Amino acid sequence: MKNPSIKLLFVFSSLLWTTFSFAGTDCEIYNWPESLKASSRYAVSAAGKDVLVIDVNPGGCSVTPDPAINMGVKNADEPNVALFGADGTVEVKVKFLTGAPEKVEVRPLGKEYKYSLSGDELTLKLKTYDRVSVEADGNIDAPLFIFVNPIEAAALEAAKKDPDTKVYTAGKVYSSDCFKFYSKKIYIQGGAVLDGFFLHKSATFDSEINGCGIIDSRAWDKNTAFDIH
Repeated sequence: MKNPSIKLLFVFSSLLWTTFSFAGTDCEIYNWPESLKASSRYAVSAAGKDVLVIDVNPGGCSVTPDPAINMGVKNADEPNVALFGADGTVEVKVKFLTGAPEKVEVRPLGKEYKYSLSGDELTLKLKTYDRVSVEADGNIDAPLFIFVNPIEAAALEAAKKDPDTKVYTAGKVYSSDCFKFYSKKIYIQGGAVLDGFFLHKSATFDSEINGCGIIDSRAWDKNTAFDIH
Protein backbone atom coordinates (compact mmCIF):
# COMPACT_ATOMS: atom_id res chain seq x y z
CA MET A 1 0.00 0.00 0.00
CA LYS A 2 0.99 3.62 -0.42
CA ASN A 3 1.76 5.68 2.63
CA PRO A 4 3.02 9.20 3.21
CA SER A 5 6.70 9.42 3.88
CA ILE A 6 8.15 11.03 6.94
CA LYS A 7 10.59 13.81 6.26
CA LEU A 8 13.29 14.60 8.78
CA LEU A 9 15.40 17.52 7.60
CA PHE A 10 18.25 17.58 10.06
CA VAL A 11 18.45 15.44 13.15
CA PHE A 12 21.40 16.36 15.24
CA SER A 13 22.25 14.75 18.54
CA SER A 14 25.23 12.94 19.95
CA LEU A 15 26.98 9.74 20.92
CA LEU A 16 30.46 8.72 21.86
CA TRP A 17 33.17 8.62 19.25
CA THR A 18 36.42 9.87 20.80
CA THR A 19 36.66 11.20 24.34
CA PHE A 20 39.02 13.92 25.53
CA SER A 21 39.38 15.46 28.97
CA PHE A 22 39.24 19.19 29.74
CA ALA A 23 39.27 20.44 33.32
CA GLY A 24 37.51 17.31 34.48
CA THR A 25 34.99 17.35 31.62
CA ASP A 26 34.78 14.58 29.04
CA CYS A 27 34.41 15.87 25.47
CA GLU A 28 33.34 13.76 22.49
CA ILE A 29 34.58 14.62 19.01
CA TYR A 30 32.68 12.82 16.24
CA ASN A 31 34.25 11.04 13.30
CA TRP A 32 32.37 12.51 10.33
CA PRO A 33 32.74 11.22 6.74
CA GLU A 34 35.55 12.85 4.79
CA SER A 35 33.07 13.80 2.07
CA LEU A 36 31.40 16.39 4.29
CA LYS A 37 32.22 19.97 3.41
CA ALA A 38 33.81 22.09 6.11
CA SER A 39 32.55 25.60 6.71
CA SER A 40 34.32 28.49 5.03
CA ARG A 41 32.89 30.90 7.61
CA TYR A 42 33.66 29.34 11.01
CA ALA A 43 36.18 27.13 12.81
CA VAL A 44 35.32 25.66 16.21
CA SER A 45 37.24 23.93 18.98
CA ALA A 46 35.93 22.36 22.18
CA ALA A 47 38.27 21.67 25.08
CA GLY A 48 41.13 22.49 22.73
CA LYS A 49 40.14 19.89 20.14
CA ASP A 50 38.97 20.76 16.63
CA VAL A 51 35.28 20.21 15.89
CA LEU A 52 34.18 19.93 12.28
CA VAL A 53 31.84 22.79 11.34
CA ILE A 54 29.57 21.31 8.71
CA ASP A 55 28.48 23.38 5.74
CA VAL A 56 24.92 22.12 5.28
CA ASN A 57 24.25 24.07 2.11
CA PRO A 58 23.67 21.97 -1.03
CA GLY A 59 26.62 19.74 -1.67
CA GLY A 60 27.97 20.17 1.83
CA CYS A 61 26.16 17.66 4.01
CA SER A 62 25.20 14.92 1.59
CA VAL A 63 27.00 13.44 -1.34
CA THR A 64 24.10 13.56 -3.82
CA PRO A 65 21.76 16.49 -3.04
CA ASP A 66 19.94 18.35 -5.77
CA PRO A 67 21.76 21.73 -5.84
CA ALA A 68 18.44 23.48 -6.50
CA ILE A 69 16.92 22.12 -3.29
CA ASN A 70 17.73 23.81 0.00
CA MET A 71 14.98 23.68 2.61
CA GLY A 72 12.60 24.08 -0.34
CA VAL A 73 14.08 27.46 -1.31
CA LYS A 74 16.40 28.02 -4.25
CA ASN A 75 19.60 29.96 -3.65
CA ALA A 76 18.94 30.05 0.10
CA ASP A 77 21.62 29.99 2.76
CA GLU A 78 21.61 27.72 5.80
CA PRO A 79 23.32 27.77 9.18
CA ASN A 80 26.62 26.00 9.58
CA VAL A 81 26.54 23.40 12.36
CA ALA A 82 29.05 22.15 14.94
CA LEU A 83 28.15 19.16 17.11
CA PHE A 84 30.00 17.44 19.92
CA GLY A 85 29.33 15.73 23.22
CA ALA A 86 30.28 16.85 26.71
CA ASP A 87 29.76 15.79 30.29
CA GLY A 88 29.51 19.14 32.03
CA THR A 89 30.90 22.56 31.11
CA VAL A 90 33.41 22.97 28.28
CA GLU A 91 35.30 25.92 26.81
CA VAL A 92 34.39 26.55 23.18
CA LYS A 93 36.27 28.80 20.78
CA VAL A 94 34.82 30.10 17.51
CA LYS A 95 37.06 31.65 14.87
CA PHE A 96 35.43 33.85 12.24
CA LEU A 97 37.21 32.95 9.02
CA THR A 98 35.84 35.84 6.99
CA GLY A 99 37.22 38.50 9.32
CA ALA A 100 36.77 39.95 12.79
CA PRO A 101 33.18 40.97 13.55
CA GLU A 102 32.38 44.18 15.38
CA LYS A 103 29.79 42.48 17.57
CA VAL A 104 28.46 39.00 18.27
CA GLU A 105 25.23 37.69 19.74
CA VAL A 106 24.78 34.25 21.27
CA ARG A 107 21.17 33.11 21.30
CA PRO A 108 18.90 32.38 23.03
CA LEU A 109 19.47 35.76 24.61
CA GLY A 110 17.36 34.83 27.63
CA LYS A 111 20.06 32.42 28.82
CA GLU A 112 22.56 35.28 29.05
CA TYR A 113 25.61 33.31 27.95
CA LYS A 114 28.92 34.78 29.09
CA TYR A 115 31.48 35.17 26.33
CA SER A 116 34.38 37.30 25.16
CA LEU A 117 35.32 38.51 21.69
CA SER A 118 38.96 39.21 20.83
CA GLY A 119 39.60 40.05 17.19
CA ASP A 120 38.26 37.22 15.10
CA GLU A 121 37.89 34.75 18.01
CA LEU A 122 34.93 34.21 20.32
CA THR A 123 35.37 32.29 23.59
CA LEU A 124 32.44 31.01 25.60
CA LYS A 125 31.56 28.31 28.10
CA LEU A 126 28.83 25.84 27.16
CA LYS A 127 27.42 22.84 28.97
CA THR A 128 25.63 19.63 28.12
CA TYR A 129 22.31 20.15 26.28
CA ASP A 130 23.15 23.72 25.25
CA ARG A 131 21.92 24.63 21.76
CA VAL A 132 23.11 28.06 20.69
CA SER A 133 23.10 30.26 17.63
CA VAL A 134 26.11 32.51 17.12
CA GLU A 135 25.41 35.56 14.95
CA ALA A 136 28.04 38.02 13.77
CA ASP A 137 27.21 41.68 13.12
CA GLY A 138 23.48 41.00 13.18
CA ASN A 139 23.59 38.53 10.28
CA ILE A 140 20.75 36.15 11.11
CA ASP A 141 20.84 34.53 7.66
CA ALA A 142 24.19 32.78 8.13
CA PRO A 143 24.52 31.83 11.82
CA LEU A 144 26.59 29.13 13.44
CA PHE A 145 24.62 26.52 15.37
CA ILE A 146 26.49 24.76 18.18
CA PHE A 147 24.87 21.70 19.76
CA VAL A 148 26.40 20.25 22.93
CA ASN A 149 25.07 16.74 23.42
CA PRO A 150 25.35 14.34 26.34
CA ILE A 151 27.88 11.56 26.33
CA GLU A 152 25.95 8.40 25.53
CA ALA A 153 28.42 5.55 25.20
CA ALA A 154 26.09 3.28 27.18
CA ALA A 155 23.16 4.02 24.85
CA LEU A 156 25.25 3.21 21.80
CA GLU A 157 26.43 -0.08 23.24
CA ALA A 158 22.87 -0.98 24.22
CA ALA A 159 21.67 -0.22 20.70
CA LYS A 160 24.35 -2.44 19.17
CA LYS A 161 23.31 -5.33 21.41
CA ASP A 162 19.59 -4.91 20.75
CA PRO A 163 18.45 -7.25 17.93
CA ASP A 164 15.47 -4.95 17.25
CA THR A 165 17.69 -1.92 16.56
CA LYS A 166 19.33 -1.04 13.26
CA VAL A 167 22.53 0.94 13.96
CA TYR A 168 24.16 3.32 11.49
CA THR A 169 27.76 3.80 12.59
CA ALA A 170 30.02 6.85 12.41
CA GLY A 171 32.29 7.84 9.56
CA LYS A 172 29.93 6.91 6.72
CA VAL A 173 27.34 8.43 4.41
CA TYR A 174 24.43 6.06 3.85
CA SER A 175 22.66 6.89 0.58
CA SER A 176 19.22 5.68 -0.41
CA ASP A 177 16.04 7.08 -1.92
CA CYS A 178 14.33 5.87 1.21
CA PHE A 179 15.16 3.95 4.36
CA LYS A 180 12.41 1.52 5.25
CA PHE A 181 11.70 0.48 8.80
CA TYR A 182 12.68 -3.17 8.75
CA SER A 183 13.60 -2.75 12.42
CA LYS A 184 11.49 -1.46 15.26
CA LYS A 185 14.18 1.06 16.22
CA ILE A 186 16.83 3.06 14.40
CA TYR A 187 20.02 4.34 15.98
CA ILE A 188 22.21 6.92 14.16
CA GLN A 189 25.62 7.36 15.75
CA GLY A 190 27.32 10.75 15.90
CA GLY A 191 29.41 10.96 12.74
CA ALA A 192 26.90 9.07 10.57
CA VAL A 193 24.94 10.76 7.77
CA LEU A 194 21.80 9.34 6.18
CA ASP A 195 21.23 10.85 2.75
CA GLY A 196 17.54 10.11 2.19
CA PHE A 197 14.38 9.78 4.23
CA PHE A 198 12.35 7.21 6.13
CA LEU A 199 9.19 5.48 5.06
CA HIS A 200 7.01 3.71 7.58
CA LYS A 201 4.16 1.31 6.87
CA SER A 202 2.18 2.54 9.86
CA ALA A 203 0.48 5.93 9.89
CA THR A 204 0.93 6.01 13.67
CA PHE A 205 4.74 5.75 13.34
CA ASP A 206 5.24 3.48 16.34
CA SER A 207 9.01 3.12 15.82
CA GLU A 208 11.93 5.04 17.28
CA ILE A 209 14.78 7.05 15.79
CA ASN A 210 17.55 7.66 18.32
CA GLY A 211 21.17 8.71 18.34
CA CYS A 212 23.32 11.53 17.21
CA GLY A 213 23.75 11.57 13.46
CA ILE A 214 22.29 13.56 10.59
CA ILE A 215 19.35 12.78 8.35
CA ASP A 216 19.48 14.92 5.21
CA SER A 217 16.20 14.60 3.33
CA ARG A 218 16.33 17.83 1.34
CA ALA A 219 16.29 15.99 -1.99
CA TRP A 220 13.01 14.30 -1.14
CA ASP A 221 10.20 14.95 -3.62
CA LYS A 222 7.00 15.06 -1.59
CA ASN A 223 4.99 14.17 -4.69
CA THR A 224 6.74 10.82 -5.06
CA ALA A 225 4.82 7.80 -3.79
CA PHE A 226 6.45 4.58 -2.61
CA ASP A 227 5.08 1.13 -2.01
CA ILE A 228 5.92 -0.37 1.36
CA HIS A 229 5.68 -4.14 1.71
